[in-house]
Amino acid sequence: MQAASAYDREMFAVSEVVLKWRQYLLVIPDLLDQLRQYYAAHPDGQTLIQQIPRQPHDQLTYSPSNGFVMYKDCNFVPVVGDLSQRLLAEFHDSTIGGHSGVSATVARLATSFYWPRLLTDVKAYIKQCATYQSIKYNTQKLSGTLQLLSMPP
Repeated sequence: MQAASAYDREMFAVSEVVLKWRQYLLVIPDLLDQLRQYYAAHPDGQTLIQQIPRQPHDQLTYSPSNGFVMYKDCNFVPVVGDLSQRLLAEFHDSTIGGHSGVSATVARLATSFYWPRLLTDVKAYIKQCATYQSIKYNTQKLSGTLQLLSMPP
């Protein structure tokens, strides 16, 4: 990295910061506040936070962090309300998402968020997306024209 120009190093630093703080740069400004309120006020959210210290240390996957519950360094999104649907819309339908496919949408979501059945929800959401269904293309190789085999003598 030392051999790179100052512009390249600066661009690398900016891109790393954007990747690290992606969840705070969302277009949905109240999403993180809704998550924080869920964990503070909802009985299921409070139960989840209370159960975290009881996990065996070798299986510690959930951890509290600034009013959120983290699952392996990702914000854990509960399966109540429309939070997951709003995230799907943000990461698939917005100009950032660009109506990309399942793997790209899951990759973008998985950098900052996690919820059970994330992959299943993304597949179902994209299957219902009319824009994506109209612009997607077939990635299979086209079959060539059929050629007759010569008859043996």
